[in-house]
Amino acid sequence: MLDIGAFGTTGTAVVDGASGAKFDFETLMELARAYARRVVEASDGARRPVALVMDKGWAQVVGVLAAQLAGCAYVPLSVHQPASRMASILQD
Repeated sequence: MLDIGAFGTTGTAVVDGASGAKFDFETLMELARAYARRVVEASDGARRPVALVMDKGWAQVVGVLAAQLAGCAYVPLSVHQPASRMASILQD
């Protein structure tokens, strides 16, 4: 499981160069916890890998943290991969 205490609680946690979005640690962890709860609810508590299909950016950071908080591994997938490649990865 992820050690949340390692992150501290002050300062800027994430800066997205493309959008200019800035998040402090509290907001970042609040978002990650909310999505972690959704992952646990959707999987009925099973610890299955979570596919993250998105461009790089602040949302990907939240997704990775959410998967870790839910006790799951994550599989990063690019939105630019061919659909057949994504399907092959997800089937494995």
